[in-house]
Amino acid sequence: MRILLVTGRKAYSYVKRIVEENRIPGLEINIVEFPIDVAALITINDLLRELPKYQIVKQMDLIIVPGYVQGDLSAVSEKIGVRIIKGVKNARDIPLMLKAVMQGVLGSEKEPYDVFLHNLKIQRDQDVLSKVRSRALMNKYFEIRGVPISRDYPLIFAEIPVFIDDKIEDIVSKASRMVSKGADAIIYGVSEEPIRIDLIDLIKRSKRVLEKPIGLDSVNRDLFRLLQNHIDIYLSIYPDELDTIPLSNEYAGYALTVIPRNIDSIDELVDTANRALSIGLNKLILDPVLQPPVLGLTRSIYRYLKIREKITSYPLLMGVGNVIELIDADSIGIVAILASIGVEIGIEIYLATEASVKTRRAIYELRRALDMAIIARETGGLPKDLSIDLLIAKSKKESLYKPRLEPNRVVNAKNKFEFIEDPKGYVRISVDHSSEEIILEHYEHGRKEPSIIIKSNDPLSIAKEVISRELVSRLDHAIYIGVELGKAYKALKLGGEYEQE
Repeated sequence: MRILLVTGRKAYSYVKRIVEENRIPGLEINIVEFPIDVAALITINDLLRELPKYQIVKQMDLIIVPGYVQGDLSAVSEKIGVRIIKGVKNARDIPLMLKAVMQGVLGSEKEPYDVFLHNLKIQRDQDVLSKVRSRALMNKYFEIRGVPISRDYPLIFAEIPVFIDDKIEDIVSKASRMVSKGADAIIYGVSEEPIRIDLIDLIKRSKRVLEKPIGLDSVNRDLFRLLQNHIDIYLSIYPDELDTIPLSNEYAGYALTVIPRNIDSIDELVDTANRALSIGLNKLILDPVLQPPVLGLTRSIYRYLKIREKITSYPLLMGVGNVIELIDADSIGIVAILASIGVEIGIEIYLATEASVKTRRAIYELRRALDMAIIARETGGLPKDLSIDLLIAKSKKESLYKPRLEPNRVVNAKNKFEFIEDPKGYVRISVDHSSEEIILEHYEHGRKEPSIIIKSNDPLSIAKEVISRELVSRLDHAIYIGVELGKAYKALKLGGEYEQE
């Protein structure tokens, strides 16, 4: 099969390299370079003007143009005499597209080829991440309880603050949820205030249940000495304290994270790394300290970049919680940017927390953001148009459905909703973020205890249960419940709070 790929000046060399590196038996690929800088700006008029200039066009079985070309290409196909379809929007996906073409998926004159590639993208992205994880086992600085610390596949340390009245089972349950969302290690943050639980018991139970490295973050050095034979990671010590650490820390099993006393200094951590190498401290992690927005964030990112250039013998840690917890903005976009910056710099470990309501789901968001950045890095593209994304509140595609607003059929709704008591009773709806479920309690009038409690992560399932059990008798009540279930579901997915109206 003979295929002609159309591209612009800037993308030509990249497209040519992609095709040469991914040859497919049975496909003859030719590439033409239009006299237009940006391929995404090619128009139907450009195709009609330029394609007839190439004699090779008539010899082709299929012509593929950039996916960003606007409009229906059917008329162009008819005039040129060869079928023309829209290709992928990102040149990185050309190999997937050509593979699909060989399987008989011949695309469309109206839609970009991306709409046909979803399953292939899923497989490609899974393969990329699997290969990167395997590579991390080979190219590692060291291991912490069998978990490789490597630049190839960055890790997430999830920190959980431990307070005076916390119970061990509740802490371990929270840690388990974080591991299920993508945490590679759990760090328990303990202040200098006294706590009632047995920390040794907490660490032992956590290791047994989670099977992940467990660490401690505390300025209380006596606590460190008490727990050093039980923990896998210790955050955070200062460079001048290295002399107090046994040289055999790597044999004891724990890793140390060092923070500078002068956070504006680049040389302090560079000197620390050199000294640590000279005295044989192998399991060392350097934390240049990510500063809060407006109060040094930009300078601290620059420090990470410069320290990474100077130090390749030890992994770096970025505490993204210093940013997402200290700005009143949704965490999801902030996490995506920080993950992309970190992967670009080459940061191996990311410390995050879900200490406040606004940072719920931050571990999940960070893991997905890192995976997106890794796939982009490995495929030489951007963290977009992948099989995974972080588009939760917004969408990339506009709805194709447009209602026909014929004046004689349109009615402007004027009647405001008025609550009328349902003889069957009333409901209370809430969201349980720990179990990731919506809970609906039905009450009969005059009763203080619910007659039934229905829970699910699917609002439609709850609605069907309400109807099948005949818990409503009025249509307006049913509509109200449906609206509130929709709001509760949105809060569940976004990690926000829900208040029933």
